[in-house]
Amino acid sequence: MAVTVEESPSVILDEHDRIVECNRAARPWFEHNLGRSVFACFPGSGPLFQPYYDRARKTGEAVEFAQYFDGRVTRVRAVPCGSRLAVSWETLALLDTTTGERLLASLDHAIERLDAALRELERARAKSSLRVVDGGR
Repeated sequence: MAVTVEESPSVILDEHDRIVECNRAARPWFEHNLGRSVFACFPGSGPLFQPYYDRARKTGEAVEFAQYFDGRVTRVRAVPCGSRLAVSWETLALLDTTTGERLLASLDHAIERLDAALRELERARAKSSLRVVDGGR
């Protein structure tokens, strides 16, 4: 029995936010843009994403956030790796603006996915804060 594991798209950015690597799942969007600034590839994205990338670099800790850009609600994770930044993402919802009814339905779906992602993040944070304490026998 074969099991297929879906890989999240991810890229590696250098200290100037140039795309230096991309995994197989990210190739359709990024392979032809290697060496370019991710923000030049996606005009208007800088003010939305840059503060999170800067925080990850400044603190040295992973930063996870949800962001709306280009019709998509996306969950993004930025992890510092030396002078580089590993960025992966999952599209939670696409907003359908063809009719008011479809927009409302897609917004409801986006909110459901964001709520689920928040619960998952809170669970992971709580789990990581648990410590085993020796009973002192």
